[in-house]
Amino acid sequence: MAQLTLWRAAAVGALLFVPGCRVGEGPAPRPATIPTPFADPLPNSNGAMARADVHGSGVYRTTGVPQQPHVLWRFPVGHGVIASTPAIAGGRVYFGDPEQGVYALDARSGQERWDFAADDFDAASPAIADGVVYATTRETVYALDGATGREQWEFSVADCALDYAGLANPIVVGGVVYVGGLKEAVYALDGQTGHERWRAAVTGGVPYSPAIANGLVYFGTDRLDWQNRNANPPRSFYALNRASGQVQWVLPVPGDVSASPTVVDGVVYFVSDEEILYAVDAQTGHVQWQSAIGGLDLAVAAVAYGTVYVTTGSGLHAVDRQTGVERWTFQQVDVASNRYAAAIADGIIYIPSTGRQWSFRGFEMAGYLYALDAQTGQEIWKYPLNNAVDVSPAIADGVIYLECERGYLCALR
Repeated sequence: MAQLTLWRAAAVGALLFVPGCRVGEGPAPRPATIPTPFADPLPNSNGAMARADVHGSGVYRTTGVPQQPHVLWRFPVGHGVIASTPAIAGGRVYFGDPEQGVYALDARSGQERWDFAADDFDAASPAIADGVVYATTRETVYALDGATGREQWEFSVADCALDYAGLANPIVVGGVVYVGGLKEAVYALDGQTGHERWRAAVTGGVPYSPAIANGLVYFGTDRLDWQNRNANPPRSFYALNRASGQVQWVLPVPGDVSASPTVVDGVVYFVSDEEILYAVDAQTGHVQWQSAIGGLDLAVAAVAYGTVYVTTGSGLHAVDRQTGVERWTFQQVDVASNRYAAAIADGIIYIPSTGRQWSFRGFEMAGYLYALDAQTGQEIWKYPLNNAVDVSPAIADGVIYLECERGYLCALR
């Protein structure tokens, strides 16, 4: 029996499940009835930030796309790749371009409304709350007017304990912006002024966005420290008080916490680079179960319908929320470079794949956007992509937004 020690709580044992799998195959009709994904105490955040909401659930409470889609519009950024999952609010689509900055498009027409230049923009997805767009770059957190793109404030972390916020998506709850980075700290900023409310020092970097529920901020750490590449700090999973930043509990883990967590119905789910999926009581930090998934680049893509959906380099795994036993696996997908590659809406999982295809120019990356029955894993449809998609799609009002070609944001219905 594996043993994990919990700070401020008793030691707990965690059974290690080695689940079997069933491969989902072939097209399937849309499910006749769609159950409710889960209880959502913060529904107003849905769709307005990466991974759908502040819980990191990956579930968009909106109409899905049950039939083979077609392109409504394409918007060219002209170079590079689109590195962030779009956020959707107020009839607009917001996304980041590593070389240009932040774009705002009309969700129906794809026409550009404004763009905000930021030279050091990286791969973080923006978050929208109360008409304000929050975006992080390598060294700065920006607040932009959602209607005009005009800067309202900026918070620089270049000279602070946290010197690289670019890999973390901002999360906004109750007028407060939460963001982490690689230099062993998490920040809470006032959403109106940008003033620091609190700063929490942690052991290890925090390159992925936190999840928020139950008045707590949840995140894990890894060994990344760009100023000291030889550093090997202990890795842990944290729950902090959302108002004060004080530690509620800390759970040491044997490996890097390799992706953002998800909190659903009082349980927090996260993965480590030891290829382990954890289910932990969100209030106490006690491990309920842990499951050996296997495969590189694990990420909790979504949690819904009594299932935890985990992406790996070899496919999409559906794991029972209560037991940690694997229900099925969809293996016809390669998401090796993706994080949170899946999104759910209306009982359907949407997951992009990458694959190597030969042309006269040599090997090129291409793949498909798959639509799967969320309960069975069976394929409903697939749409060809002309690039390697490194981020999850966003869904609103029966439209899917993602990069369907290199340098093009597309709307599919």
